Amino acid sequence: MSFSRTDSYRPQVAPPVLGPEYSGQESGDGPERLYVPVQQVAADRSEAGVALRRLPDGRLALLVYSSAELLAECCGEQQSWIAIRTGDLHEVRHRCAADLVIWDAPLPAELRERGAA
Repeated sequence: MSFSRTDSYRPQVAPPVLGPEYSGQESGDGPERLYVPVQQVAADRSEAGVALRRLPDGRLALLVYSSAELLAECCGEQQSWIAIRTGDLHEVRHRCAADLVIWDAPLPAELRERGAA
């Protein structure tokens, strides 16, 4: 899977549509989690804007990772993320208007989030 280099290597950002009802904060242990890269996180951490990637064919992809460690490996150690309940993936995709979901995909090195040099 390849990603386009539009917007000066910045991902397209969905509106802040993910609130605490998707993070499972109120449910304790909760079901299995998925990890989604985000670009915008509200100061009070109550909402996040999902980082969508535009593919060369024009479709918007929602990247999803099976672990926080894999997300850091594939997107860079400085990539912000949110954990969502597995059962909420369809709703998150719908609310973000993503055309498809891509699982555990490594980003090219030039698109990864890095710390200050």
